[in-house]
Amino acid sequence: MNPGVLFTLIGYTLDMIKRIFPVLAILLACAAHSEETCRLIPKPSENETAFVPVGAPINSADRHCVNYYLDIKKDQKLGSVNIPQGLYPKISQNQEGWFFSTQNSLGDKINTCIWCDRLQAIMVQAKDPNSLCVISYLGARSCITSVPFSVEHQDVIQGKQCVPSLVYSGRYGNKLNFAVDDCSKISAPNFVYDLNFGSMIRFLDERYEILNADNEGIYYRRVSNSTQDP
Repeated sequence: MNPGVLFTLIGYTLDMIKRIFPVLAILLACAAHSEETCRLIPKPSENETAFVPVGAPINSADRHCVNYYLDIKKDQKLGSVNIPQGLYPKISQNQEGWFFSTQNSLGDKINTCIWCDRLQAIMVQAKDPNSLCVISYLGARSCITSVPFSVEHQDVIQGKQCVPSLVYSGRYGNKLNFAVDDCSKISAPNFVYDLNFGSMIRFLDERYEILNADNEGIYYRRVSNSTQDP
């Protein structure tokens, strides 16, 4: 093989590797980061008084998530790339910046010429947060600073979530009977707490003060919980 041709092929191969590395970094970031940040909000909250009927779990939680979006204020054109206005959900982040989907919340996609490299993500750079970049699958990057955009967040309460909990099963004298809901099944009522030893009971890391209990339900105060943020 002609040495000149060989060196050209080697140079082309090295250039392709350099282009692919940023793409691999984005893919790894996508696998490591969620597009939303979620936490559990315990119910009842700490020191809150609550009532549940016989057969109901005394502990639950709401799942609170924060979703981040890139808000493109109006249709944009970046060379051969057309960016429709709309909200583009965040898909990952790393030290280089934040990466957003190429499809907005309405289903409109960023498009480019049919012979051009496919687009993988939109990026807001950490070193220059006022510029917007589009990144192709081969790692090519085009950036512009004149696009009006902002990064917004949206709080979403996703409703009641099951957490391991005692289930009140009734009272016999000064003894309270509980089953356990482990979120896959409810056990037989084999947990017994004797109020002769005090009105405070414990289940795992949860502590409750029993205020009143009868054949209809139980009134209690949640003293501490295990689902708070660290």
